[in-house]
Amino acid sequence: MSRIQKLNEADAIHTLTIQQNNFNKIRKIIKELELESLDVNTKACIDETVQVIVNYIMRIKDH
Repeated sequence: MSRIQKLNEADAIHTLTIQQNNFNKIRKIIKELELESLDVNTKACIDETVQVIVNYIMRIKDH
């Protein structure tokens, strides 16, 4: 049984709220760093999305 299947409604809403807040933080960072041209897949996990941003920043920093 997956972790999602084990969630009750309150836990599921709480988990979704945390994910939404995390992606809102990521969107804010993208806007503040003027990286709007960066294509970020918000369907990916938070760690993967953050890594995409870090890689992009490192790439533009090296140029």
